Amino acid sequence: MSATTAPQPMIARAGRIVAVADDRLTVRFERQSACSACRAAKACAGNTPESELVIARPAGRHYCTGDTVQVGVAEDVALRATLAAYLVPLGGFVLAMLAAAALGLPDAAVLAASLAGLGAGFMALRRIARNPGIQLQPALLEAGTSKLDQEIHP
Repeated sequence: MSATTAPQPMIARAGRIVAVADDRLTVRFERQSACSACRAAKACAGNTPESELVIARPAGRHYCTGDTVQVGVAEDVALRATLAAYLVPLGGFVLAMLAAAALGLPDAAVLAASLAGLGAGFMALRRIARNPGIQLQPALLEAGTSKLDQEIHP
């Protein structure tokens, strides 16, 4: 029996190539047409008017300015990065608050300890973010598609 690996679920978005270099591509993502009607538009990163991303250029393919491509990020990596971004600073805040309260410190000292814990959580997050297993590594999924106005969430 041969072991086959299932394709990894990806969060993908279509964009247009705006610059081509020897080893990288610059892809611009335009605002989605449905963004203005969405209730979450104010909080969504996809609602930016335009955003650009520089990604590694795959070898063996020819790309031109104006080509439409699909760029994706693995769902599990995006989930780990999101959880770390929220939980690490929150954990520092709560642990410092509990430790200061357990020591019987006055409320002002508990507040100061909580804020120091939050800062320590952000510093820890910065260190964790350098871990390759948690970094968002966008990848070029396919080229030549004309579906520029949609996001794909399998």
